[in-house]
Amino acid sequence: MISPSFHVYTPKTGFIIFGAFELNFENLEIDIIMKQLSGNKAAEFIESLIHLDTQLNGNKVDLTVAEIYRPTHPGSLDFGGSEYQPAPRERLEPEKKNSDDKYGWWNLVPGTYLVELNEKVKPLDQGFAMIAPHTRLLKTGASIPTHIPDPSDDKHLIPLQVGENECNIKENARIASLLYFKES
Repeated sequence: MISPSFHVYTPKTGFIIFGAFELNFENLEIDIIMKQLSGNKAAEFIESLIHLDTQLNGNKVDLTVAEIYRPTHPGSLDFGGSEYQPAPRERLEPEKKNSDDKYGWWNLVPGTYLVELNEKVKPLDQGFAMIAPHTRLLKTGASIPTHIPDPSDDKHLIPLQVGENECNIKENARIASLLYFKES
């Protein structure tokens, strides 16, 4: 009898390990099926990077905020997709602290928002990309979900959840990290 499958990510090697084992431990089976690309290699599959040297973060590439929207009414989701409607949204204007500032800030109260990134993530043959919240974003009390972007979605919007203490985000802030995995 085989136990439930497990997976382990090892940051040092960049491998994701999937496997299963028998309860009597006589037969241990581990299959290595994916390897994480280096940040430099991953950057080759991203369009519109603002500043590569700043956005390279080890085996990750940091992604930046282009726009923030607030949903204004409910969206609709059904099984077949014929009644699907994305939630209507309004674009929020960043505010400059001083008139001579180059970039403004979004001062976000607790709630749910949608973030549009500056960067466009290209699909990878025989692999996938994964977007995770940037560590600094989490430390502000805000978060985005870890997810695999849909390559067919030309306007990839990411839900942003702001906690009870509010959050200020500057234009072009790094809020997410992108990792690419390919078959090894």
